[in-house]
Amino acid sequence: MEKLVPATDRDVAGLLRSLMAAGLAMPSPIEPERAPAIYGYSLAGLPLSCVEKVAKKLLRGEYDREYGFLPKPPEFAQLVRTEEAVIRADVRYQREIRQTRLDLEEQKNRPAPTEESRARVRALVESVKRNMTPPGETEARNGR
Repeated sequence: MEKLVPATDRDVAGLLRSLMAAGLAMPSPIEPERAPAIYGYSLAGLPLSCVEKVAKKLLRGEYDREYGFLPKPPEFAQLVRTEEAVIRADVRYQREIRQTRLDLEEQKNRPAPTEESRARVRALVESVKRNMTPPGETEARNGR
């Protein structure tokens, strides 16, 4: 789960410096000296790996948006949450794969049914069959 370690304010500040050094401008209403605190608040609790991935995609121009500017803090947070959803789905999938493998291994190691247990099941099935009403009789009783 190291992919989901939350970003710190320090991580966000360093990332913003890198993005601005690469030529991305701060949105006009945000003062550059206040940006780390504002973006830090917006990205609080979101995974560092996802914040970094969004930063890389911004630098590569992989988002359909204005290329010369950083997204506003809420927009940046939404991009990060979208990346986080992909990682969480992958983690969930990997967990399910591991559990399925464990279940299959357990099933392989389970002892085979004994002849006695098979006979009990057969007797139970026969008992149910004897006590069941045939479909035609049920419909006749219900007036159909």
